[in-house]
Amino acid sequence: MACGVALALLAALVAPARAAHEPSAGCSPGYEDVRNVDLETFFDGKRNLTVCLGGNLSAPPDFNVRWSNMSHVTVRSAPGAWHAIRSRIWIDDTSSEVMLHGLTLDAGDFTAEPGATGLAINADDVTVSRNLITNRYGLAGSCIINDATYGVASNLKIAANRIYDCGRDETHDHGIYTNSMDRPVIRANWIYENAGRGINLGPSTQGATVYRNVIVDNCANPLGGVNDCSGNVMFWGSTSATTVESNTFAHPHERWNLAGCDDATGSNDDCRLWTGTSNSVTSNCFISRNEGYEGDPADSGISPGFAGKYAVVTGVTIAGPQFRHRVWPVHANRDYTVQNSACEDSQSQQAVGPPAP
Repeated sequence: MACGVALALLAALVAPARAAHEPSAGCSPGYEDVRNVDLETFFDGKRNLTVCLGGNLSAPPDFNVRWSNMSHVTVRSAPGAWHAIRSRIWIDDTSSEVMLHGLTLDAGDFTAEPGATGLAINADDVTVSRNLITNRYGLAGSCIINDATYGVASNLKIAANRIYDCGRDETHDHGIYTNSMDRPVIRANWIYENAGRGINLGPSTQGATVYRNVIVDNCANPLGGVNDCSGNVMFWGSTSATTVESNTFAHPHERWNLAGCDDATGSNDDCRLWTGTSNSVTSNCFISRNEGYEGDPADSGISPGFAGKYAVVTGVTIAGPQFRHRVWPVHANRDYTVQNSACEDSQSQQAVGPPAP
């Protein structure tokens, strides 16, 4: 599919229909080749724009920026290009309808506050699509997070990204830490080789949809030692009305594919009393060979006791996904395309990562 057609399709899927400005449309006049700007201040207050980057941006010496008062703004690589933003980014609760598209988002140089996260989102109606998202096992911790202390993020869309090599602490640093997100949609991503879990669902996430992702090779524990990760995905707290459908879960480095915090044997997490309701896990593909954590059913890696307590579980397929190129040493270049027909309905339906230059 040509790049322009792919972008048009993506826009149709994720853009708010009510908006006059199309988030992934062509570059706004005067913003076709943005480079060498102050990453901390340039984007503040921008409205109804598509800002196209003509070069990489960063924010030395602290590599930490806060974006405020933005409304209906897309930040993307210029068409035919692929550029990076090398900084931690906080999109605060004064902003709304912001899209980050077709970029490398790399918080690996941020060192000021261990665990602060690479992409902190407290704004509503944010879309993060077709990016490479990482912090190179850095101090930033999880790659994407919401913290209700600064504002609950509603209607966040995380679509068709590669989310990998996030954090160093296998217990607390995850690919996506949903925390208190309201109605997030996590769709068509490859989430892999993160220090901790691929997705930490909770402790107070409401109405999440996790659909057709590949969630694999997490609990990577880059610092070594006891691996206290718990699994590729974990439910905890009061997470409710969440649907996990048509995903591929495979090969956690340690413990489970899918677990609840209360039952994640060996975990040192401060698990909250489980009060979640109305969650479903349906039509997913699983495989795990971790000794002692084969799960129920066998080789699924679903922790015994998960079904019925944390979610209604139906349609479990146990099969090796036969990924196209899972073991390439350069993690950004791995290809987690599922080739086993038994799991073909449990993978991304569109291209993952930035459009090719």
